[in-house]
Amino acid sequence: RPPGTREGAKKAVTATVALLVLIPMQSFEASTHARCWLYSIARLAEMREGLRQATVEKYIAAQEYHAAQGAQRATLAPKEAVPSVEEEKLLRTHYEWQGVFNVCKQLNELEETSCTHRAAFTALMYFKRFFLKVSSLEEDPTHVMLAALFLAGKVEEEKIEMDDLLRLYAPKLKPESLLALELRLLEVLQFQLVIFSPYRSLFGFLQDLHDSAPRTEGATLQLQQLQEGGVQLIGRLLCSDVLLLHSPQQVALAVVRHVARQHGGGKAAVDVEAWIKARFASQEGGHADADGGGGGVLQQLAAVEEQIVATTALHARLDGDEAQGRLKAIEQRRRLSSRIVRAYMGEKEQERRAAEQKELAAQKHVRRAAQERRVEASGTAPSAPVAGAGADTVTLSKRKRADEMSRADDKAVVVVVE
Repeated sequence: RPPGTREGAKKAVTATVALLVLIPMQSFEASTHARCWLYSIARLAEMREGLRQATVEKYIAAQEYHAAQGAQRATLAPKEAVPSVEEEKLLRTHYEWQGVFNVCKQLNELEETSCTHRAAFTALMYFKRFFLKVSSLEEDPTHVMLAALFLAGKVEEEKIEMDDLLRLYAPKLKPESLLALELRLLEVLQFQLVIFSPYRSLFGFLQDLHDSAPRTEGATLQLQQLQEGGVQLIGRLLCSDVLLLHSPQQVALAVVRHVARQHGGGKAAVDVEAWIKARFASQEGGHADADGGGGGVLQQLAAVEEQIVATTALHARLDGDEAQGRLKAIEQRRRLSSRIVRAYMGEKEQERRAAEQKELAAQKHVRRAAQERRVEASGTAPSAPVAGAGADTVTLSKRKRADEMSRADDKAVVVVVE
């Protein structure tokens, strides 16, 4: 369980993040990013449907629990109360696009470069991974977003202050609560914090293009357009599932190709299509799977570009008044249902802790009684008692010895638990 003190939580998280300094640089294929956090489209859909079903069951249990307790709560039907997979997607995209990037923009206004693209990307990946396993009815997306930014600042060694986050975006949230949520985030992520960024791959590909491009004014202008357009496009793709489906290298290369086509394609000063074919000729061939994995580089890039087109269309829809009205309605339902589920989870947690304390007390009583019986069984026959005091002295001695053994037993138990 998260520690109950701010200092304790700070020490735990600092120790975890400090371990990253000791991890040697590794290839993407060997990283937890590649091994644990890339999925197929079918697998993502299965995970999200499973999470929604589990949330519906939890909501029904909350309704039944409150009804049994006689609590009067305004509730919705389960299917209406729990957002659908599509509605969750709209909410996530809204929080990612309007939330994380707006927070970073305002933090940078307070202090220049306090929240770079790198920190924003890391926070968004933590946010995405968290809500693959936890429902938005269990944790407030705004608070998770702040916890993800705070953790990303530590991992990326950037200055993102807790006081600024709370003062600007959650003044009612206590520092201890944010630290506890940060630990919850770490647990859900299984402490797998290393993230590979498509920005680094983008700049690497652009440098390679620069080295092979003709030294002309047109080529220089085109490379500048590729960089600016690539950074903007990756920013939009961060608010989608693309980086849960494809490697950062595939995403960055598809972005270069997509932006190049928008700025002239093969007629441009730098022929990106020819560069890709020459640069990755050895990786062509093979068969692509249903999600674009495997196969040749061009097949993989085509799969990524389909996601780029879909993401661009989604963002265009979200900018409309109709979509904003729908988002508002979904968020209102989510908040109402979240209060019910979180109240239920809090009460069940209190019951669990009370039962745990009762069990510990019972175990301690049994141990103490057993110790007293052992003392009585192993005690020597008392010498002639002093008149009026012998019996009391022997009894007190036995009790003292039993207490000492019981305390020693308790200490041994504490050591085992720790």
